[in-house]
Amino acid sequence: MCRRRSLALVILLSMTTLLLAGCGPKEDAVMTPQKFVFDYEAKKAVAQRRWEVDRQQRTIPAGTMIPVRLLQTLSSGTTNAGDSFRIEVLEDIIVDGAVVIPAGSPGSGKVTLAVPARSMGRAGELRVSLDFVHTYDNIPVPVEANEQTAARDTELMGKSFVAYVFLGPVGLLTLLEKGQNITIPADSQFYVMVRMPINVMGRIF
Repeated sequence: MCRRRSLALVILLSMTTLLLAGCGPKEDAVMTPQKFVFDYEAKKAVAQRRWEVDRQQRTIPAGTMIPVRLLQTLSSGTTNAGDSFRIEVLEDIIVDGAVVIPAGSPGSGKVTLAVPARSMGRAGELRVSLDFVHTYDNIPVPVEANEQTAARDTELMGKSFVAYVFLGPVGLLTLLEKGQNITIPADSQFYVMVRMPINVMGRIF
């Protein structure tokens, strides 16, 4: 009788262990960095070497779309709410013949929500906000990701985690399996949009 009870207990413990293992977080879903600008390093090098011939004031209109790339990996498993991250402008932004935001300009954003994947198949959660890109003279230009930039990203590269991270859970279930963390790799590219008109001193080359 004791042996039967011991055997039954061993079987029960083994089954419980297997069930718990199956309910734990799965391997993270990591996508290949999405790209649509492939010569940005060359563009940045040109921007750093050229000589200006004049400076003129320009107004960057609200709604101007700016291609940027992420400079560090963001994951719901390792990132915390409040963490900042860096982005970089991929191409010159030109207004009336003057470069107002050069390729290679830095920018920043902030993680607003980060919840790691949990047991029982609950996927991770990750939300971020885009704050600024900086132009000449270190002037901050306020930017955001919105439905229009997400539509542009999707048009160029198809559906990805980026739209979910910026805009919310629409379409998430087609991208993420249960129990996975959301991971956006460094060098991922996407669009941001200027939130309000801003006057800057553009450069003529």
